[in-house]
Amino acid sequence: MKSMIKVIVIVSCLCLLAFPLLVYAQRATSSSSGDGRAVASSSGSSGVATATSSSPSSSARSDSGGYSGGSARPSFGSSGSGGGGGYYIPQLRGTSFYSYNTYLQWQDFLFRLQMFYGFWMDNSRFLRNSEPLLTPRLASLAVQRPLIASAQLMKLVDELSSLLTEARSGKAVDKNAIDATAEQIRKLTKQIRSDQALAFVDRRTDVDLAKAGNYDQLGLDAVERLREVALDLDSQLKSLSEQSQTSTVSVDYLSRPSFDSLTKGIDKLTRVIQNSARRL
Repeated sequence: MKSMIKVIVIVSCLCLLAFPLLVYAQRATSSSSGDGRAVASSSGSSGVATATSSSPSSSARSDSGGYSGGSARPSFGSSGSGGGGGYYIPQLRGTSFYSYNTYLQWQDFLFRLQMFYGFWMDNSRFLRNSEPLLTPRLASLAVQRPLIASAQLMKLVDELSSLLTEARSGKAVDKNAIDATAEQIRKLTKQIRSDQALAFVDRRTDVDLAKAGNYDQLGLDAVERLREVALDLDSQLKSLSEQSQTSTVSVDYLSRPSFDSLTKGIDKLTRVIQNSARRL
């Protein structure tokens, strides 16, 4: 009799221990049987969204433009059960954003402007309407750092040109000075090309200027072409900085080489000059 009572007590204890586990397993199963929709979470007050599933795999230069038509105000959908907050996907049809990836790039672009310049703006208008994202104020801020670097680059190009002119005239010139000046030019060029805010602004297709201009055959004469390309870069940056109204991108702007193409061309020309100067 006593052994029977012991068995009953043990079985009862096991049932009590297993009951919470069964309840937990049932809740986990029900919560994982949703529609499997991708979600995103907002991270802090900066407004930068972090995707929790894969977004469209296009590069920073491949998403531009916006949808026309559709709803004038974006809708937001949440996923999961239990009423958890903070997980939303903006429905971007009819807004200024071509894709969810562009929306994330835009958040990163604004974060960089806030980090470097303390700039803040209410960007809800772009989620309500389909309009160009690049206002004159945003364009001016986006090119501010590259424009400073470009001004320094132009001075260095003139210094390099003077050194090469003296070398051609037969004067004794420090080759190390030529090489050091060229390295500073390449450093500034890399700084401009790696600027992420400028990359967001410029969506033009890259062109291989070195191949089209046959740069390898120029030798020391490459310094003349170098100044032309550097001047083109500087003038384009100034144009963006000084524009006074938001407008459709002109055909002239689209036909000119992108900032990435120009900086790569400058880097190539500088290397050609360095190699030629070492043989003086």
